[in-house]
Amino acid sequence: MNILMSAVECSPYHRQSVAADAVAALAKTLRQLGHEVTIALPRWPGFEQAGLMLARRLSPLALPGGAEAVVFDVQLPSGVRLALLDGPAQLPEPGADGSEEPERLAWLGLAAAALAAQRLERGQPFDVVHAHDWPAALAPEALRQLGDKAPASVLTLHDVASPGALGAAARRAWGLPEGAGSVVELGVVAADVVTTVGEARARELLAGQRLPALAERLMEREAPLQVLEHGIDNAVNNPATDVALPQRYDAEDSANKGRCKTQLLQALELELVTERPLFVVFLDGLSAAAVQLLVPALLKAELSLLLVPPGEAEALEPKLERLLAKHAERARLLRPAQDAELRRLMAAADLALVAREPLARIAQRYGSVPVVVGQEGEGEPHGVDCDAQLETGTAFVSGAHTAAAVLGAAQRALAAYGLPGFLKLRRRVMRLDLSWDRPARRYVQLYRQALKNPPS
Repeated sequence: MNILMSAVECSPYHRQSVAADAVAALAKTLRQLGHEVTIALPRWPGFEQAGLMLARRLSPLALPGGAEAVVFDVQLPSGVRLALLDGPAQLPEPGADGSEEPERLAWLGLAAAALAAQRLERGQPFDVVHAHDWPAALAPEALRQLGDKAPASVLTLHDVASPGALGAAARRAWGLPEGAGSVVELGVVAADVVTTVGEARARELLAGQRLPALAERLMEREAPLQVLEHGIDNAVNNPATDVALPQRYDAEDSANKGRCKTQLLQALELELVTERPLFVVFLDGLSAAAVQLLVPALLKAELSLLLVPPGEAEALEPKLERLLAKHAERARLLRPAQDAELRRLMAAADLALVAREPLARIAQRYGSVPVVVGQEGEGEPHGVDCDAQLETGTAFVSGAHTAAAVLGAAQRALAAYGLPGFLKLRRRVMRLDLSWDRPARRYVQLYRQALKNPPS
């Protein structure tokens, strides 16, 4: 199968969110499964800064409204091809809050459709165009212009903090219908398949609390919203080979995990009491009520506690700040953790409380047993609740999103740390198959289903 993916970000060259990791890992895994994969992206500076040798196409790509995009081709070591695009206007870097003017990026979907049209004319058509989030969401709508020969279209909604609301001038220039809603709404209406990441995100989208119009479009679709659990890239998230770690280890010999813990405690100038569990709490996704109940209760236990905020501006309320100050020998509020810093943290931790993916999977990969906020089977976050004897299960699941339920799961995890079965539990979670292989195969199934029902 020949697949064109379109996205605004791709790790490690340009990353603003976990969607960048998903795009890169999915493309690589699809290539390993024998499919041809091309990713269409804006030509951000990070590609050339990484030393990639770009080949500029002599002929520009024609976009609606008379605009043109310059195309640069490159092939990654994985065999995935990149079509890097200089758009019709100079591309700014996203702001500190991740915001963009929709017109600056929404052309990406039109460019993906134009690439598909070009390949169709040359007799080398793509089978599927897979668009990611609102910047690429115009691709399904634009592909309709190709009629019965159009490739199947898939739209994945990782995050819809911005729906991509276009102005009237851009709509007229690009030939889009007036009053048809935002860019992402147009994509949802036109796509053969619409997917999202995890049951929790699906419920959020369908509830329509942030974007009620998008929820209406999703519910009006004849085909339901497809929910897929994503994986993690095992080539990056591998404690046996991760050069970011001070010491490396694996599921069969995790002795060096203890050394990672020791070095982190020393670096943070915390008491070097390695017998205590090191409990890392990721605040992203936790309610204020949960944090206010959880932190004081945890500090009453014998542990080392690290709190990780979701953003640079995050701060605890003054009461909790004072409480942490009283326990400065064994508690810290850290900076937000990403990439290598996040992996070093997971390698050191014994337990990690998470409410967002892919944190639970990364924790499991590094042998930090997750305490997950939610219910089994939700898909996000990931984990099967442990039994009292630790003979089964891969996480401590709160069962509800209430503050009391989250605290209860955390207390069960702390009690389990002292049990003889905890090391077996750690080994079990590290042996889980958390790779992209299964999600990628599921995407292939959806691609094939879309091909059986081409757009009219």
